[in-house]
Amino acid sequence: VVPQLLSVESGVSIFHRQDDLFKQPKAQVTFYIYSPYFHQDVSSYLKTALWSNCVEEALQDYAYDAQIAGMGYSIQLSGGCLKMALSGFNDKLHVLLEAVTDKMVSMTSVPEHIFGIILDTFGDDLRNQAYHSQPISQAQMRFQDLLNRGSSFPAPGTALELLETLPKVQRNDLDNLCQSLFVDGAHVEVLALGNLTSNDAKQLSNKLVTGLKLTKPLKSALAMPCLPYRAEAAFPTGSTLWELDSADVDDPNHAVMMKLQLPEGLEDEMHVMLLDKLLGAKFFEILRTQYFGFEKMEGLEAEVVLGLFFVHRHVCVD
Repeated sequence: VVPQLLSVESGVSIFHRQDDLFKQPKAQVTFYIYSPYFHQDVSSYLKTALWSNCVEEALQDYAYDAQIAGMGYSIQLSGGCLKMALSGFNDKLHVLLEAVTDKMVSMTSVPEHIFGIILDTFGDDLRNQAYHSQPISQAQMRFQDLLNRGSSFPAPGTALELLETLPKVQRNDLDNLCQSLFVDGAHVEVLALGNLTSNDAKQLSNKLVTGLKLTKPLKSALAMPCLPYRAEAAFPTGSTLWELDSADVDDPNHAVMMKLQLPEGLEDEMHVMLLDKLLGAKFFEILRTQYFGFEKMEGLEAEVVLGLFFVHRHVCVD
């Protein structure tokens, strides 16, 4: 059974499915918080990403105790929104949520040692992504840049652009950032699963809204401020060839990706899944066993449009 939409209140949409199979005293709640600030520009994206990582780092001791008690949480900027996931015993989720939101609001200034740790780690990840990604990863990231808007950092931003902007972000730029994130409004989507009643899901949603002071809802695209723009492009008819030089000039490997895009529909989706199963074994037999040094990946994508992609990755072996 798919989660059902409980209600659409001011700035909050709640999707809920109560467990009726395992009946364990556990649950999972994920909050997807949308704000125009996150993707306003490259600098605002970096500030939000660094700040959310700093919040997690500041809660390390609390998170350790929570983990021992069977609870867990995460905060990350992902898919065009600030994603907060909570899991564990259903009667303690509100305690964990309150601790996380209190830290988000009360951390008006990021401690210098925490900022230094996060900045170093974040910078290393960006450098690896910009200069040392595998060819297949570079191809996948470029497809994301070309086809999607609003689900990653601001288009046409790249990891290299983020890396160039990162040194300009200072610790005091994160002061009182939680207030700035939602000053233009926010929209929250909630997915509540497990041993939670519909009232439990609503109470947790209200606690998030109250804790973060999300009093200003976003509106439709016809009004301002509006929900952030998100879209996936449809391929043009025919075929298109894109060539991309590797970001790592010393890497002798390369990749070739082919992506087919079909109209969205349940019947087409089932056909592509069947095709995926039929071709998988044959691809493995030919490319992995008969051509040494070749690897293959294949998969199904079903988002706004349906796609099937095949990748050949050539690995040079001395």
